[in-house]
Amino acid sequence: MRKRPLVGASAVVERGDGAVALIKRLWEPGTGLWALPGGFIEYGEPVRETARREVEEEIGLKVEIGDLIGVYDIIKRSPEGGVVYHFITICYRARVLGNSFELKPGEDVGGARWFMPSEISPDIVTDTTWQALCDIGLVRC
Repeated sequence: MRKRPLVGASAVVERGDGAVALIKRLWEPGTGLWALPGGFIEYGEPVRETARREVEEEIGLKVEIGDLIGVYDIIKRSPEGGVVYHFITICYRARVLGNSFELKPGEDVGGARWFMPSEISPDIVTDTTWQALCDIGLVRC
């Protein structure tokens, strides 16, 4: 059987003061690092719907999915050069619906919190999160 990458969707969720919602990862890739809320696309599920659903499941906010930020590869190789895993993440901007910005971490995350851009550095977030935040100009790269 031919191996294929696993595909997911994520979203940059911003608060009115410029803060960004991040989740603490429990599993690879990026175990223990902060990341954008997101997850795997379910068979037959549109990508934007995945991003919306995952934000609600992981941080408890209802959002409207906006513009595409980018498509990112996450590839880990073994010391011998073989592929250990390959994920593709499709990342969007999202706008919170309603007036509540209270984060309610889901069971599949190690926590959730709002970060001001000045608190975010490449050593505390996943590479994909850092790249997406760079691509929209929220952090200086």
